[in-house]
Amino acid sequence: GNIIKWFDGTDVYIETATDISTQKKYAEHLQHFATTDSMTGIFNRAGGRAEIIHQLENQTETSTLTFVDLDGLKKVNDSLGHDYGDEMIRNTLDIINSSIRDRDILCRWGGDEFLIYFSGDMMIANKVIERILVKIEDFNASKQKPYSISFSHGTVEIPVDSDLSLDDYISAADTLMYKKKVTRRL
Repeated sequence: GNIIKWFDGTDVYIETATDISTQKKYAEHLQHFATTDSMTGIFNRAGGRAEIIHQLENQTETSTLTFVDLDGLKKVNDSLGHDYGDEMIRNTLDIINSSIRDRDILCRWGGDEFLIYFSGDMMIANKVIERILVKIEDFNASKQKPYSISFSHGTVEIPVDSDLSLDDYISAADTLMYKKKVTRRL
């Protein structure tokens, strides 16, 4: 604030206030767009990474990371068109989202790659993944769409106070996923 001379000669203290709620809302929107995948509404790579790192910093129990790679997206895009490819991604994410728990994190890592962070060990992660796979079987059996959903995945446990970085775990889960994908093709 400032002290100024008023017209009658007295000293007055002037305080100015600015309403920044509009700027704050705008900043929140920018933050949302920066961390959200526009097509699916889930975390994008940057948003997911930040959220998972935040969870890891406050981790009190073993957690788990699953790298998911959608099978056949290119084939769907090429034969049925990108609208069907996008729909296939959204349907897969709806199934995953309806199966994971509130404290788990789902993010789009790349075009057809996703990460699921589970607060909990391998047993918990496998239980949730099993739920996802059953729902995918039901979806495919319903024959509502001209495509079937399937994905390959790799899962690694992250112990409390691990010396490895998030990228180390993502890379390990990706490698496991790739091994499974290759064996499934044989």
